[in-house]
Amino acid sequence: MTRNKQKRIYGLDLARCIALLGMVLVNFRLAMVESSDRTSGWLFSIITALEGKASALFVILAGIGLGISTKDIDWSAAQKKIF
Repeated sequence: MTRNKQKRIYGLDLARCIALLGMVLVNFRLAMVESSDRTSGWLFSIITALEGKASALFVILAGIGLGISTKDIDWSAAQKKIF
């Protein structure tokens, strides 16, 4: 009995994880900041730096994953897989 083992790109998985965590941090900024007048500190600086970049990275990585998953099949099969 042979198993068809798919090859995973662990670097891509790690980058997706980092992008997802960045999006979670940015979206929960209001819950993490104690008061509205507190806009300083290392955590607020990190979240401000990640704003917009994490979601853009996630979209780019999704496109890369989609491209890799459809690179070895013909055009009509790729369209069916995407839809």
